[in-house]
Amino acid sequence: MKGDPIADAHHVAHLCKAQHLLDDDSGGVGAAAFTFRESDTDGLSCNWLEHINALRPDQLNQIRSLMRLKLKRSHRLAIVNCGKARRRIRDSVSHELSIIEDPLMPEGNWPADPSHTLIERPAPDLLEQLAVELATIAEVEPAIP
Repeated sequence: MKGDPIADAHHVAHLCKAQHLLDDDSGGVGAAAFTFRESDTDGLSCNWLEHINALRPDQLNQIRSLMRLKLKRSHRLAIVNCGKARRRIRDSVSHELSIIEDPLMPEGNWPADPSHTLIERPAPDLLEQLAVELATIAEVEPAIP
């Protein structure tokens, strides 16, 4: 239900563009992947994997089909465990990170997206550190398999 927190054991996926990938061989994403834009007034858009009752590959495929962005081969999905993210942010900047349900209604040609979530926007002085910490713990999957 809209506004409900995502359980600590669950995961969210955030779409990352090619310029957000690290230049090293790690395959990871940099902090820019989790940087809030001015248009992200409510929070950073993600998709809740466990909302889809399936194995990880099927969860990712369904998430990909629900995303309201054009996916490219150079894009990646940064996957974050909600509990790990909350602990990391609490320990590093003493902030309670909020990751909540934010289902989207059908719009134009887009179907409803019940898996849509938000990482709520923190205070401005925490934005940079939040991005660094989330990038550090993110697992990365191709946006297009």
